[in-house]
Amino acid sequence: MKTKFKKIISGITYSGVKKVLLFVVAIVLVMIMLPKQQKFKYDYFLGKPWKYDDFYAIDDIAILKPEDELEKERQKVSEESLPYYTRNTYIQDSVKIELKNYLYSIDTSPELSHKRSAFFSKNKEKILSLGSRLLDSVYNKGIILLNENASEKLSAENADNIMLMIGNNKVQVHNKNDFHNIASANNYFINNLKNQPEEVSKRLLPVLQRLLTYNINFSQSYTQLHYDQSISRISLTRGVIQKGERVVARGEIVNQTKFLALETIRQNYESQQIDKKHYTNTLIGQLILVCIAFATIALYLFTFNNKLFNSDKSIGLLLFLILLVVGMVILSLKLAPEFLLIVPIPVVPLMIRLFFDSKTAIFVHVLVMVILSFIVPNNIVFLFTELVVGVVAIISIVSLERRSQLFTTSLIIFISYSLIYTGFYLIQEGTLQGINFVSYIILFVSSLLTMLVYPLLFLFEKLFRITTNITYFELTDTNHPLLRELSLKAPGTFQHSLMVSNMVEEACIAIGANSLLGRVGALYHDIGKIDNPQFFIENQTSGYNPHDDIEYTESAKIIVGHVIKGIEKARAQRIPNEVIDFIRTHHGTRCAQYFYNKYKIANPDKEPDEKIFRYHGPIPQTKETSILMIVDPVEAASRTLKTPTEQNIVELIENVVKTIIDAKQFDNSELTLQEIDMVKKVLKSRLMSIYHVRIEYPVVK
Repeated sequence: MKTKFKKIISGITYSGVKKVLLFVVAIVLVMIMLPKQQKFKYDYFLGKPWKYDDFYAIDDIAILKPEDELEKERQKVSEESLPYYTRNTYIQDSVKIELKNYLYSIDTSPELSHKRSAFFSKNKEKILSLGSRLLDSVYNKGIILLNENASEKLSAENADNIMLMIGNNKVQVHNKNDFHNIASANNYFINNLKNQPEEVSKRLLPVLQRLLTYNINFSQSYTQLHYDQSISRISLTRGVIQKGERVVARGEIVNQTKFLALETIRQNYESQQIDKKHYTNTLIGQLILVCIAFATIALYLFTFNNKLFNSDKSIGLLLFLILLVVGMVILSLKLAPEFLLIVPIPVVPLMIRLFFDSKTAIFVHVLVMVILSFIVPNNIVFLFTELVVGVVAIISIVSLERRSQLFTTSLIIFISYSLIYTGFYLIQEGTLQGINFVSYIILFVSSLLTMLVYPLLFLFEKLFRITTNITYFELTDTNHPLLRELSLKAPGTFQHSLMVSNMVEEACIAIGANSLLGRVGALYHDIGKIDNPQFFIENQTSGYNPHDDIEYTESAKIIVGHVIKGIEKARAQRIPNEVIDFIRTHHGTRCAQYFYNKYKIANPDKEPDEKIFRYHGPIPQTKETSILMIVDPVEAASRTLKTPTEQNIVELIENVVKTIIDAKQFDNSELTLQEIDMVKKVLKSRLMSIYHVRIEYPVVK
């Protein structure tokens, strides 16, 4: 027993503990985010049969009205609400005092001396009395100022132009035509001064016109108060279900009334404060389901995607994306459940697809949506919608090569959302009448938000140091500083890299490997030759070989050292590790055989130090780096063929592959023997095409 325990302990690695901790942290965070309220266990749809046993009410419950009915009642209140006005009683007294002061000041003020006359002085009291009577008459009736909103209500919704006047603790109903406006008050003055002496009219009318102002004003506070009170009087319920009353029978169609009753019961049930026992049980139930979901994801990765499972960074990113979608949905449910559709859920499966692969994206998306369906309203609709749209989004973007693909994907997502929403509406309502077109706008906004994938990819690449195809595409640009420098300083090596990259790409396509990664890795595999390009034969154009002037050990150090220099240059330019692996492994741990043999011939009595002549490795592990190890020497050696016939090309390829296998360079490689044969066929076809070799057909006699 102790021996078995020791074996288990010895098998536990730091990486394994780290993975377990990552999953534990993710489970804890999901548990913290999940709401702990009770969940109504019945699913039901308007117009569909009730598929459970007869359902009875366990308490007296008032049936809630549907939101659209409440909205209609609120709209009716808004249409029928009347504007409130108040009278300013101080204005009337103030304008009369102002009139009196003005008339009396004519006799004393030097500025008004031009208006003095014997007639005016003699009849001043009569003029003042006349003016006061006219002002009283106008202001007693009132001069109304129509508020813009109130004016619209009086003219559009209120055909009788009804308004309410507040005064003396009473509310009186009026018509707006019961009052003066500035124009009608002015006409009133003119008409009443027609029969007066000209000097009276001439002196008094301008003063009265100047004293006109509004004393009937719109009251926003009273109007709003009345509106709020009317809204508050709207009943939120429609009828009552008695305790023990049967709500719906098995097989009975759920009509509008029964649907409202079930909705009311569900809302009351889920909003109840659960006791400690139920809370604990709910917590345990959620923990079991969440643990099963994450354990299933871990088991899937371990079984079908070992590469991802062995990368702590990849697992960390995957769990973070899961937490992101769970957090978005739960936050929406807490803040605005009616806008759940606007949450761009497809962003997460798209991110998983672009960082990893389609199978993982679909598998994780399905599990996460199943977990979320336990807490969202209309869970069947939510589950079907998000599963279908998520899978469609994943399929629509096999690889992100152009930004325009995101627009296409967003359009496909919107069409999928719209069709599913329309389908469910037809199932539930049986008609398209009354369909809420605002939902389509929300779905459109949600679809547009999926384009956040592009900036998020860049952000997560930097945070988690995981490379996507977007970065690989950027690295294929021959204007990249490293490739530009290679083309200028080592043009022969640059041309060799271009040829190798094309062949590696074709070979990767043939066996189903990552062709883009293979192409990028091949482009950068020899950048270490930039510093000493003349020491590599493909760059020697003048016939001079600098190796003739130095020791074989120095030559070997330069040849072997181009791998180390390439790694250093790539790191300085922040080239991804996945690409640096091609530089590091393209010679594996093989020996610089040419200079090794030269040294042995020149020094037969000395045993050469193999460390000087041997590359530092490591040997390739991935299919892509293994293909490069084959293609690199094949392309270089093919240039030495004097007569590139089909037989010579086949022999060359076979010899190179045999040498690599004999040197045990593929011991850790994912490449199978069958795939190696496919790579050899691709290279044969490619080289024969390059050297224009024709296949010799047998002569028919």
